[in-house]
Amino acid sequence: MKPFLVLFLTLSFLSSCVVQMPKYASVDQVFSLKLGMTKTEVADLLGVGPYSLKAMQDSDVVYIYKYRTNDRRALSLFAKKTNGIKATGRFMDLAITYGNDEKVKEIKSKPSDEEVKVKNSVDLNMLFTFLTVTAPAALVYFGLQHK
Repeated sequence: MKPFLVLFLTLSFLSSCVVQMPKYASVDQVFSLKLGMTKTEVADLLGVGPYSLKAMQDSDVVYIYKYRTNDRRALSLFAKKTNGIKATGRFMDLAITYGNDEKVKEIKSKPSDEEVKVKNSVDLNMLFTFLTVTAPAALVYFGLQHK
């Protein structure tokens, strides 16, 4: 019974670390889109299908696709325009409007509303600031209080 309990608790703990994310395209794929493309061409280019249906009118249909921006990670102390490492950024909503002829009429992009819910990470800049400024100040303060 004890090994089963350990296995159950381990699997329960690990399953809480798994985050489901939507399938998404890259920025380069989004920049390759052109007005007048068909739905099939858009699907082939992005490599993902629409995430949801935003609007359906008499002459237009608007689908939402997901993509992620490019980001650059660097510590604030060493931040320059040319350093840091390339990383995947936040999710964006890509609204593509198709006309009656099923060709792209309009392309719009905005930050995803779900980004606040998905983002659950440690801010390296805040951690670096805490370790270099706040922690030493607290140690000096408590050191003086101890005497």
